[in-house]
Amino acid sequence: MSRISDTDPLEVGRRIIDIVEKGKKTSTYKLATLLALIEYCIEKAPDSDESVDVPLDILAERIIERYWQQTRPSGMEGDRPLRQSGQATKILDDIGKFREVTHAGNSATLELAKSRAPEMYAETFKNVKRTHSSG
Repeated sequence: MSRISDTDPLEVGRRIIDIVEKGKKTSTYKLATLLALIEYCIEKAPDSDESVDVPLDILAERIIERYWQQTRPSGMEGDRPLRQSGQATKILDDIGKFREVTHAGNSATLELAKSRAPEMYAETFKNVKRTHSSG
């Protein structure tokens, strides 16, 4: 689990700024991660000043959800979805392969694609989680 405990809001802000500033500017996976963390923490915010545990499985699922739309083909010949570098490329490639194998096209939801190929989704999920946690 990823956890920031007993930390004041200014320190959290500094850590977030470090992630954004020190990362490559050509990658969106840090932004996707940040947005997933913020959403989860807002949903699970305790009533007190307690810390919020963020399970890596939840984070990986939310990252897949964020990138799902970015892997849609546009329908143009020779079309390639959004291209990135580094970890984002691996994540996009894994999700794009899953989209292609499940014949998700432009309009199929992630949930529909999961129901079409649950084993492949499990493999995609595992790959995204591993790629993300290794960065």
